[in-house]
Amino acid sequence: MMRTSSTKDIKKANRNALYNAIYQNTGISRPELAVKVKASLPTVIHNIKSLLDDNLICESGSLESTGGRKAATLAIVANARTAVGVDIALDRVVSTMVNLEGNIISHKQKRVRFSPEPAYIDMLGQEIEKLIDESGQTKQNILGIGISIPGIMSADAAEVSSHALSLDSYPLKPIEDRMGMHCVFENDANAASIAEAWAYPGKRTFIYLSLKDAVGGALVWHGNPLPGDNGRCGEFGHMTVEHGGLQCYCGKKGCLDSYCSALNLSEKAGGSLTGFFEKLQEGDPRTRLIWDNYLDYLATSINILRMALDYDVVIGGHVGAFMDKHIDELRRRVAELDTFDTTGSYIEPCRYKVEASAVGAALIHVSRFITSI
Repeated sequence: MMRTSSTKDIKKANRNALYNAIYQNTGISRPELAVKVKASLPTVIHNIKSLLDDNLICESGSLESTGGRKAATLAIVANARTAVGVDIALDRVVSTMVNLEGNIISHKQKRVRFSPEPAYIDMLGQEIEKLIDESGQTKQNILGIGISIPGIMSADAAEVSSHALSLDSYPLKPIEDRMGMHCVFENDANAASIAEAWAYPGKRTFIYLSLKDAVGGALVWHGNPLPGDNGRCGEFGHMTVEHGGLQCYCGKKGCLDSYCSALNLSEKAGGSLTGFFEKLQEGDPRTRLIWDNYLDYLATSINILRMALDYDVVIGGHVGAFMDKHIDELRRRVAELDTFDTTGSYIEPCRYKVEASAVGAALIHVSRFITSI
């Protein structure tokens, strides 16, 4: 039995290594794979046939001939499996479907106020069913549902507590029961940081600062957000940046959230964050003053994080989606505070401008799948 188990493990490891090599090297040939994974050509050929039969990979073309038969090239079948991601916020629900390459193939947004009641959970289920129907995907191909929530998960992810949603030890099993599929639950900033780690393949360890209607974040270590001892790692919105300062929704005063929430900007433009940045672009003096004050507190918080942790910083969330045009200005302000760096080049705008939390939640399923084939 030990020998059988060991043989099965080796076969599975070979298959997985080959799939991942194809995943990371689209257009690779069988002989190239043998070199890449250090396996014999017969082993490669056997496992490639298995992956082709399971419709997980396909022949995508051929290499230039070197005198003999052209070697066929291989690629993954990106839509062989998909995953659903859902981002629950106070005033809306975003649902997405992503394929094995992390590309969004369908998405929906519904403006609806969160409620802990069964009717809300049923509405959530209906939205996901519509998403699946409109995408043309079958439930058999869906790996599961990832759900991001602005709150702190219990150690077993069975409950969530959330200031933003006024929840205390709210049970999550009723949501999974209604969905009828395997669900994973994750903090919204953690989920968005997973999407950013996916988008920045060379940046596996970094600080993710989420500037949404509530400020959050994550410390990403080798591609995954660290939980901390109490599941609260990355709660950057509740760092005190002004002793005795503005009232925060958490009940304390002077939290970063009170100064750098996206609401601080959108509420100055009739509730529209896009409207705020349009006014800023037009040179409106009042808007410029608000933005200068916002950037001062943001630069202070980034400098604190950099001095404490010494990692790169990715700016995400609603404000992060607009940061491309303003990143140099932010870098200059941080550089003025930084004892060691004069450029602020370690600060990057997010790559996922929309639906980052929903995408990241879905990618939890995708990551588990591509490492377990």
